[in-house]
Amino acid sequence: MKKLKKLLSILLSCLLMLCMSVGCAGCSFKELFAEEPTFTYGDFRCCYVRNAESSFSVRKDVATGVNVFDLVEDAQEKETIVVPENINGLPVIAIGRGGFGWTNFLRGRYKKIYLPSTLLHIYDISRSISRRKVFLLDKYEVFNKDNREVLLKKVLPYANASFFVSESLYQEYRKLEGIDRLDCIQIANLTYIIDGVEYWMDDCKDGQYVQIPPTPMKEDFIFDGWYKDEEFLVKWDFSVNRYEKPQDEVSLKLYAKFITKD
Repeated sequence: MKKLKKLLSILLSCLLMLCMSVGCAGCSFKELFAEEPTFTYGDFRCCYVRNAESSFSVRKDVATGVNVFDLVEDAQEKETIVVPENINGLPVIAIGRGGFGWTNFLRGRYKKIYLPSTLLHIYDISRSISRRKVFLLDKYEVFNKDNREVLLKKVLPYANASFFVSESLYQEYRKLEGIDRLDCIQIANLTYIIDGVEYWMDDCKDGQYVQIPPTPMKEDFIFDGWYKDEEFLVKWDFSVNRYEKPQDEVSLKLYAKFITKD
């Protein structure tokens, strides 16, 4: 009888901790459990979560965001992974582990991963993105100060990875209060710019070909390629041109040209 009571006590404690972990102590099992705990979106396996630090899957209507916890089989062979800002109308707020301890990004062979400005937490960061190049895609005009303070204080200093941001965002990071160290972050040495705003970035070595970034979109305009200058006089040819570090600047800049639709 004593053993039974002890077992019941343990089960009740686990249930309470479970409720607290998803931020809804006292809620019903129907609200806690998702009918389909995981789903696939593009290159990723995902689950809906109540908060960034809870890997437990919930229904979409009670979720505040998405946890991207694994790569689908085809994506595990890619060299570059781009995590979207939103999936099915909700922000991506965490990566690295799904409900019930599902695996993280360890299986992928990728060398570079681009993370969105919505991200708040990375599970098992010392393992999940270890020895990779990690690019933090903040948009300068809508800099998410709160999100970045969380990552800089709680996550990035403990990662065995190289983090890159744009030059403008690096200066914004330096203004954040309570940040003990920024030595885990570098300025990306290749920046793609649209209308004066940093759109994409990369880290390259002298003499190598650079990757083509995602094609930008602009309403009522047609994208006409990337150029070496703001006057759009010299077009960058990705099959011919190779990266060369600029002498007077930290980052080589390429500019997007758009032409009006007929």
